[in-house]
Amino acid sequence: MAKVYFIDVTNRDGVQAPRMNLSKFQKTMLNWYLARLGIHQSEMGFPMVQHEQNYIRSNLLLQQKGVFGQMVLSGWCRAVAADVTGSLPTGLKDFNLSISTSDQMIVNKFQGKLDRASVVREMVEAVKAAREGGARTIGVNAEDASRTDMDFLVEFGLAGKEVGAQRLRYCDTVGYESPYSIEARVHELASRTKMTIELHCHNDLGMGVANSVAGARGAIEAGQDADLLGRRPDVDARHFRRGEHQPALGRVVTQLRADREDEVGICQKLLGRRAGEGTGDAEVVLFAREPALGRQ
Repeated sequence: MAKVYFIDVTNRDGVQAPRMNLSKFQKTMLNWYLARLGIHQSEMGFPMVQHEQNYIRSNLLLQQKGVFGQMVLSGWCRAVAADVTGSLPTGLKDFNLSISTSDQMIVNKFQGKLDRASVVREMVEAVKAAREGGARTIGVNAEDASRTDMDFLVEFGLAGKEVGAQRLRYCDTVGYESPYSIEARVHELASRTKMTIELHCHNDLGMGVANSVAGARGAIEAGQDADLLGRRPDVDARHFRRGEHQPALGRVVTQLRADREDEVGICQKLLGRRAGEGTGDAEVVLFAREPALGRQ
């Protein structure tokens, strides 16, 4: 039976937000709290970046000693073989490899340096590098998937699957989707690729939670597992100048529990009590009536 899992990206995506600066110790403590919550996976950083590597090595050692229980510690890389090989000395075994796939991004971001065929080729070479380096699990991320032609998105996923990727991340990079559109697109994508679908929804129009849950429903109904991305704690929207923050993990957990009418494997009481811990002086502001997190 298909299942829903939770991936927290605070230590990778969250720390890119304005005024959200965590020390390596704070990131380590956050991993510990996430493990206690029952989170399936923490995307803990950029393993190819030199100043992250000691932190990543130390957390992987703590993982080996059972400090984080069964939680997976993964790293984010560009879908570039050199990024992957630069990450391997850390001992990382679980990767997400990311590249833009929409025609808008290919034209305006890559400026003619890549086309659809070379996007797939770059991703395939990166996956091969990870597999040759002993990777245990690999996800391929389709940045701006919501504006990507479906046939090309399927081609991208299947090309990654053929060389060893198990997961396909559907990134609504510019908050383009609605709950209705993302459920239909993810259902088709999951049906055609037979891959676990990761939902990375941005909250530009305030629909990040709804899109995450609807996308998960699409994957589940297609018989494939769904991984929902979120981060904690939620941050006051006034601190985000780009307006692209992801939904808070607590909101996604609460809505999914209501939607599915069953348990989702997350300790919600601990989620509320620990919302602000592990972040120290990161200047995080929680809404007083934040679902699952604020003062009720």
